[in-house]
Amino acid sequence: LGSGQERSGVDFQLKLMAAVRVSGTVMGPEGPARNLGVKLFPLGADEFTSDSGIEAAATATDATGSFTFLGVTPGDYTLKCLRMPRPLASSAPQAMTTIEVMGPNGSMMSMSSVGGASGPAPPLPTELTLWATVAVSVSETDVTGLSVTLRPGARISGRLVFDGAKDPPTAEQLQRASIQINPISGSPPIQILTAAKRIEADGRFSSVGYPPGRYTVTASVPSTPSTPGVPGIPSSWTLRSAIFGGHDI
Repeated sequence: LGSGQERSGVDFQLKLMAAVRVSGTVMGPEGPARNLGVKLFPLGADEFTSDSGIEAAATATDATGSFTFLGVTPGDYTLKCLRMPRPLASSAPQAMTTIEVMGPNGSMMSMSSVGGASGPAPPLPTELTLWATVAVSVSETDVTGLSVTLRPGARISGRLVFDGAKDPPTAEQLQRASIQINPISGSPPIQILTAAKRIEADGRFSSVGYPPGRYTVTASVPSTPSTPGVPGIPSSWTLRSAIFGGHDI
């Protein structure tokens, strides 16, 4: 369609097709993967959109690791499952950040928000990130006996480096910094969005495992929390680059 062009008579004809069952078993490093979500996506769908909400079928494994999709129509699909470890809870107190901003009539307004924990981040979970991707071709008969094997994800680690005339963030600020690792295509699944990451006082960081794919990496440093009589100071540091193997990625 060109700009402002209208098109009519674009009709679709639906025809009845026999739906079949697709079943199999998911195995992890320690045996059958129980209570794990399993989804079936149209082949190539992840090339133009995210995985969220476009699955052709979804189910979960039972106590023996077995799963069954119902009502699957003929076609080519990709079966996916992902289990990321739960972040460990932090017992450190939450930090309150207060920033003074100029109001529309020249008055000063105080805006507060609760940031990350003021102490060191909790340790990373020891559980592995487990993932699997399997190509599935469906015809007019049931597909049975699929064998899905979970594999561990790759951990990401590195170091935050500050290049500029300003004083670098304090160790306490560094431990409250944010590093985001998101898939390039579409919105990230909630499991990846909340994946645990840890930043040390010297700027070193590490994460739980991630499944294969293309990701963007961003980082930000929080504002300096306010103290009685002293307003907080917004961070003067922004992301400049992410270097791996000598190349800006």
